[in-house]
Amino acid sequence: MNRLSQLIDTFTTLLGKTGSFFSGLLLFLIIFDVFLRFLFSVSVNYLLELEWHFFGLIFLLGGGSNILNDKHVRVDFFYELFSTRKKEIINLVFHILFLVPWSLIGIYTCFNYASNSFYIRETSPNPGGLAAIYPIKYAVVFCFVFILLQGLSEIFKTINRLKNTWNTL
Repeated sequence: MNRLSQLIDTFTTLLGKTGSFFSGLLLFLIIFDVFLRFLFSVSVNYLLELEWHFFGLIFLLGGGSNILNDKHVRVDFFYELFSTRKKEIINLVFHILFLVPWSLIGIYTCFNYASNSFYIRETSPNPGGLAAIYPIKYAVVFCFVFILLQGLSEIFKTINRLKNTWNTL
């Protein structure tokens, strides 16, 4: 299980860096879009839509990285008062009860949503928009898969840490 967790963690780190790469691309796109708009009075719809897609990818690709680095949203009011062992137990329970089921629900619903978009060859409703919308919808599915994998990695690591603390008691 340790090797699998390490592999997932490495992959998640790579995805987080990929999200950082999209940040740079997004910055370039925005500058290019502003340049076109203000110097040449040209507005290109597909650039605007591509900016939104890159923004979404940054957010989605960073999801697993946030879990890996323990930077996800949590109410820390009581959590900070707990011992390390209680924190581990809380993390384990919440990963099992919330992260895993909601990731599976996200995968299931988003896959159907993306598949329907693919089957009808959905395009942008805006004139001059992107020719295909389904790739970003499938990206949502894949990112839920990556978040689920990172959640499983965290569960494995937490179980190992709890076993090690149990053995030292």
